[in-house]
Amino acid sequence: MKLLIFAFLLLPYWAFSEENPFTQSLQELRAHPNTTPWQLVALVGDPAYSSYLSPDQKTGMKMLRLVLNDLLVYSRQEWVRQQDMDDLLGSFAAGGFDFTRKEKNNSSYTLLQEFVYDQEYLYQNVGLMLFDGLLRLGVDPFYTATKNQPSAFTFSLDRLVSETSYFDLIINHVDFNHYQSALADSPFLWLAGHGHPHYLTAIRQLVDYDSTLNINYRAEGGKTTVFDRAIALDDTALARLLITANMDLLAICDICAGENYLHRIALYDARYILGILPKELVASLINAPDVNGRTPIFWALGAGYCQMAIALLKAGADLNYQTPDGETVMDVAYKNSKANREFVALVGNMGEH
Repeated sequence: MKLLIFAFLLLPYWAFSEENPFTQSLQELRAHPNTTPWQLVALVGDPAYSSYLSPDQKTGMKMLRLVLNDLLVYSRQEWVRQQDMDDLLGSFAAGGFDFTRKEKNNSSYTLLQEFVYDQEYLYQNVGLMLFDGLLRLGVDPFYTATKNQPSAFTFSLDRLVSETSYFDLIINHVDFNHYQSALADSPFLWLAGHGHPHYLTAIRQLVDYDSTLNINYRAEGGKTTVFDRAIALDDTALARLLITANMDLLAICDICAGENYLHRIALYDARYILGILPKELVASLINAPDVNGRTPIFWALGAGYCQMAIALLKAGADLNYQTPDGETVMDVAYKNSKANREFVALVGNMGEH
C-alpha cells in the first residue's frame, strides 16, 4: 500500500503528452512539504488552468489521479474536508471532464465504479469523500456498461461485511424510487434476487432509512414483488423481514390470474414460508379463489406438491369447495393420483373417522 502511494507521488509528468502550466504548478506545490489540500484544490479551481484540466478523458483522468493521491496522503492527517473534494470535482466538471464514463479494457466504467472497487481507497477518508462528491454530481451508482458488469451499488454491497460507509452514502444520496421506475425493478427485488450474502442487512437498512420506498412495488410488468422472490427461493429469513416491515400480504396480482400470496406459496411448494405467516392472514387467504375459481390447494395438487397440499389442508383449506365449473379438490387430486397419493390416503382416512 505504501509503495503504491509512493509510486504515485513520484509519477513523472511525462505521463502526459506534454507539460503545461497546470502540471508545472502542481509539481511545484508538491515539492513543498507544507502544501495543504486546499492549496491543491485552489490550483485546480484556478480559472487560468481550466483549459488544461481535461483536454481529453485520458489526460483528465491522469491529472485527477495525481491530485487525488496527493489528497490521499493529506487525508491521513485529517486535513481534507468534503468541501475540498466537492470543489475539486466541480472544477474538473467545469473544465469539461465527464465523470459518468471511463474507458477501461474496452468497457465503460464510471469513476464511481472504479473508486469503490479500488482497494487503495477503501479505508481512506478521501475515498469516501470522492464517492460522496461523485454522487452529489449525479453519477449513476446503478450504471453498468455490460450485463455482467458490477455497478458501484454492487461494489458497495460487496463491502458490507467489512465497510458499510459506501452503502450508507448511496442510501443517503440516491432516490431509489426514481431508479425503481427507471429500471422497472426495485432495490428490494434487486437485492433479494442477486444472492448477495448481506442482502438482508442491506434491505433492512433501506426499510429503516426511507419509509417512502414502495416495498410492495411489482416488477416484471406488475407480476413480481420482493415477497414473491422470497417465496420462489423459500427464503424464510427474507419473508420474516418483510412481514415485520409491514408488507401488504393481502395483495392480489390483478394482471396475473388474480392469485394471492398463498397461491404463489402453493405453486412454489414454499411450506416453510407458509409456516411463518400469521395465522389470521392464512385464514383470510386460504380459501380465496383466483380468477378461475381455484383456491391455493388446487394449485398445490395440480402441481403434484402433495406435502404442500397436506399443509394447506391442515391450515384450513376447504375440501368441499368447488370451482364455478364444478371441479372439486379431490378431482384435482385424482388427476395426479401418483404424486398426490399420500394426500388421497389422508383424506380417505379422515372420511373413515
